[in-house]
Amino acid sequence: MSVEIKEDRYKDFCSQRDPMPQFVHPKGYHKEHFAWYPDWAIELPEGYSALYTTPFNRFDLPFLMTTGIVDNDKINLPGTMPFFIIRGFEGVLPAGTPYAQIIPFKREDWSSEIFIENPNNLYKKNQKNSDKYRVKDGGVYKNEVWSKRTYE
Repeated sequence: MSVEIKEDRYKDFCSQRDPMPQFVHPKGYHKEHFAWYPDWAIELPEGYSALYTTPFNRFDLPFLMTTGIVDNDKINLPGTMPFFIIRGFEGVLPAGTPYAQIIPFKREDWSSEIFIENPNNLYKKNQKNSDKYRVKDGGVYKNEVWSKRTYE
């Protein structure tokens, strides 16, 4: 399998590369390993990392990226983003197709506890949430729970 790049300006944007032994190819995808080679890099303030992944809820995309976290406050070089191509795909990705979703977040130490809920209580909580949030016109979560964020 090979990737054919039709325009010279994108020739180095995507290429096949040697497989990484720590990744088993996902079922339904080619065993060959590819990578995006963007000409940009993420730079974040001290204490921030970024989650790199396939764009959320884009089940129509013919590729699947490997998901990973990068401490982009310490490194901001353009890097490669590995991905797999679904078997049977032939074609060209239309201009503007999203190929990565990058989510910055602040690193913090925290601890968690595990509490095993009684299945009856869990069912009652689920039923209560369903009654409240799964209403015909929707909007309950946005109006009562969601916190507005500002990105500059």
